[in-house]
Amino acid sequence: MKTEIQHDVEIKNNSPLYFSIAIIAFTLKIILDSVFLATGRLPVSFGLISSSMLAISFVSGILLARHGQISSKIVRHSSANVGKIILKGFNKILIQLLIAFLSSGILLLLFTNENGPNDVIEGIAMNLVGAIYLIVGVEIYLFIYYALHIRRNEKTKKFTKILSIGTIILYAVMALIRTSSESDNPLAGIGVFFLSIIFILTIGRTQWVALLTKKEKKRLAWLSALGFFAFALVGTLIAFNESEGLHQSLEYFLAASSGLVGIAMLFGAMYAARLFVPALMSLPTATAVDRRNSEVSSLTHLNRIIAETIDFDTLIDNLTQRAMDVSRASASWCELYSPSGERTVASMKFISKVQIEWLYNFNAFEILIQDCLSPLMIESFDEIKELAPISSFPKPIARSMVVVPLYEGTTKIGALIVLHVQNFGFEIDDMTVLSSFGDNISIALRNARLIRESIKNERIQHEIQVARQIQTKLLPQKIPSVCGYDIAPFSLPANEVGGDYYDVITLQDGRVAVFMGGCLRERCTCCILYGKAKRSSTCSRSRCIRSQRFSFEN
Repeated sequence: MKTEIQHDVEIKNNSPLYFSIAIIAFTLKIILDSVFLATGRLPVSFGLISSSMLAISFVSGILLARHGQISSKIVRHSSANVGKIILKGFNKILIQLLIAFLSSGILLLLFTNENGPNDVIEGIAMNLVGAIYLIVGVEIYLFIYYALHIRRNEKTKKFTKILSIGTIILYAVMALIRTSSESDNPLAGIGVFFLSIIFILTIGRTQWVALLTKKEKKRLAWLSALGFFAFALVGTLIAFNESEGLHQSLEYFLAASSGLVGIAMLFGAMYAARLFVPALMSLPTATAVDRRNSEVSSLTHLNRIIAETIDFDTLIDNLTQRAMDVSRASASWCELYSPSGERTVASMKFISKVQIEWLYNFNAFEILIQDCLSPLMIESFDEIKELAPISSFPKPIARSMVVVPLYEGTTKIGALIVLHVQNFGFEIDDMTVLSSFGDNISIALRNARLIRESIKNERIQHEIQVARQIQTKLLPQKIPSVCGYDIAPFSLPANEVGGDYYDVITLQDGRVAVFMGGCLRERCTCCILYGKAKRSSTCSRSRCIRSQRFSFEN
């Protein structure tokens, strides 16, 4: 894989060179053919070989240049991008085919006749038509090649090599048949048959269609149906209308190139038919698949929000929004209950506090929310006499509702309410998913509370650590020497901050004063008393102390 990617990058870097080669070859071919037409002589031997080599150089340059450009835009083995890449590529191919059909039709209608090129202008027009369709053929080959390689299996690489080599060999056989004038030779038909069988075996893997959204499946079905008829139409015009200008233009530009473009159209029609069948078959279940994908995506996003978001308000706001999105609701809000029973709206979407209070003015609504102990779905307010007035207005706030209680342990701490303006706007699956949202909201609330407590404890621990540092600095760092005594103080607090204080100072008259005290207060209060004691002992240095005891009060 690494070698292939490096090779693609190398081709991409040389794309301008390959385009230049193609343009030069095309220009030289037009000049060479124009010379033959202007002089009225038929190209033989060297002229035919030179014209064919220039045409082959043109096709090879376009093929290599476009191969480098397309390969750089495709992420191989990307399940998330495969559908969009193929849809975009299919749409581009059909647009190119339409442009080629219209432009070639205009050129053939204005500048050519049924007897082949008779002048320079007619020869240039036929060369342009042949070059246009060969470019479209190259685009079809590359599109199918990369569409197969995006979601390839172990046999794809082998089959695509067989197809590539087989197409080249088949083109050589068709060229030889054309030069030998054996129109009834069956080798070309047999070769096309075997290539078709191998191509059918190669395009069997289309499981990625099931992962598309309903909108993308509809688009793929329309594009594949349109592509099938477009490829079949152009292929028929090329293969079975040899007297027409399109076939003649391709043969004039490059011998047997009509067969090459015809095979491209055959492969395109077969691939379009292969995509049409699973796209059409999966449409009836597309809505359910979209819902499941949305639920999985929402729950994944929800878990990521819970893991990454610390701010409680942002967390609840995101959770309420996701709950409304996954159920396709019209409005929603999340309310929390304090230990005293007070109700607080933590987050609301597409509904105001005035409207919420208006709903709570209906006693049946308030009792319903308060008594709800498990997820509850009200399919239609009209079917409940007490709630029917809520939906009786021309533009009601809600006609159906889902209520999910929020718990912390066994204590109800809030509720998630989701509303819909239509009767029967919710399904059982919506209530199941919203129940999961309620569980996640409960977890988020618990996590937010634990985080707040952790932050508070961390702040307290920091304050205690600061108090301990202050206490350590207030104790004497150096004890004065006393003749005939050895003084060795030691203090080890039982907690982070202790209540013991001591100091040894030398008074002005030479005597030594020893201070000792204890405090049975709170930790931070001990530090305050420490400061008072330190101040008192410092002031005592300047005066003589006669008492043997020293005390202080808070």
